[in-house]
Amino acid sequence: MAKSEYKYPANIIELTEAYIERCGNEQMELPTVEGLALELGVNDDTLNAWSKKHNDFQKVFTKLKLSQKVQLINGGMYGGKEVNQAMFIFLLKVNHNMIEKTATDITSKGKQVVGFNFVSPNGGNNTNDQT
Repeated sequence: MAKSEYKYPANIIELTEAYIERCGNEQMELPTVEGLALELGVNDDTLNAWSKKHNDFQKVFTKLKLSQKVQLINGGMYGGKEVNQAMFIFLLKVNHNMIEKTATDITSKGKQVVGFNFVSPNGGNNTNDQT
C-alpha cells in the first residue's frame, strides 16, 4: 500500500498518546516511530508525512521522539547492570544526532598562539596563469 493510500485516522492523537504512555522502562519498551507505525498499520514515511501536514499530529509526534530521547538519556545514566549502555549511546547518536565532540587545543607548548604568518607555497606568485 502506497503511503498516499493510508487514511489519516481521526483519533490519531489519542492513539499516539496511548502508545507513548504504554511504553516505558518498566514495560521494557521504548517509544519509537517504528513501534507507532506498526501499531497503526502504516509505515514510518507515512507518519513523517502526516507530521508535516497535520500540526496537531506534529506536536504529539515530537512528544514521542522527545520521550524516547529522555528514556535513552535516563536509561544510560541511571539504568543499572541490565541496561546496555552502548546501545543507548548508539541510539542517541543515530536517532537524535548526539555525537561525541573533540576539542583541539591550538597552543604552542602550553602558550596561546597570538597570530601566525601564512606563506604561499609558490611565494605568492600564481604560476597557473595561462596568459
